[in-house]
Amino acid sequence: MNPHLSDQQLLEGLKKGCQDSFKIIYGRYFQELFAYAIALLNDEQLAEDVLQELFIGLWEKRTGLKIENPSA
Repeated sequence: MNPHLSDQQLLEGLKKGCQDSFKIIYGRYFQELFAYAIALLNDEQLAEDVLQELFIGLWEKRTGLKIENPSA
């Protein structure tokens, strides 16, 4: 899988169940989301738990995704 695909291409792959698309999305956004979650929660472990739930939910709900701008 090409890591240079656009977010929209990756989301389309994710909707189809492509694990590589999921891995690239995870790699592309985890650090930024983790830093944001730590700033909000002031707790690294809780931030990790929240992100784990977020990415599990993303995978579980992938077929019904309506994400227009994932970076937002």
